[in-house]
Amino acid sequence: MARRLSSLVILLSVISSLLLICCITLIVVSWVSLKPEGADDAVQLSGQMVITAGAEFSDELRNSSSEKFKSLAFDLQQLVLEAFSFGDLLRFYRFCQVQHFSPGSVVVTFDLWFSQRIATKKVEQQLGAGLHMIGGGALVIDIHSMQITEKPEQTTSLATTITSTAATACDGQFVLEGPSGSFTSSPSEVYNSSIFCRWIIRSHTDTNAVLREISSLG
Repeated sequence: MARRLSSLVILLSVISSLLLICCITLIVVSWVSLKPEGADDAVQLSGQMVITAGAEFSDELRNSSSEKFKSLAFDLQQLVLEAFSFGDLLRFYRFCQVQHFSPGSVVVTFDLWFSQRIATKKVEQQLGAGLHMIGGGALVIDIHSMQITEKPEQTTSLATTITSTAATACDGQFVLEGPSGSFTSSPSEVYNSSIFCRWIIRSHTDTNAVLREISSLG
């Protein structure tokens, strides 16, 4: 009788151990399958498109420090954000930076950053579809002119607090992680009264972050 109980205890122990191993294996497999590939990296893509109406090319657009360049770049970057808001790529989209303008109506060369690697064709399709849905805005984009390509060896660590990219020293795009926060875009933290700055401010919880107050500009 005692020998039978001993065998039963051993059998139950073995079964319990196997069940525990199975549970741990299932947890690990689930975690790996749910974790997006490349989630810890910011992936950079390059793009080009043509503005057919709403902007005219001039020498000012050759200068990334000019007010006209920065104003048009800002409007385009907001347009790209709005276009991605119609699709599922918005959750991976980080920001857009206009690199330069060139003649031919107005040809725009820009970079896109995503939190993980995404097929260029999918980016091209969703950006084009979003721009088509926006339609009738101040800027008219020739969707058929759009090209999205990969930039080799451009995968970089994605900042968790503030991401900044600038055309001039005081320009920037910033990601605020809470309901309030602060940032500086001037290397010296002092702003000249004659300087012209453009800021794009986003948050992780709301893509339409509102800047309520600007203070301490130095």
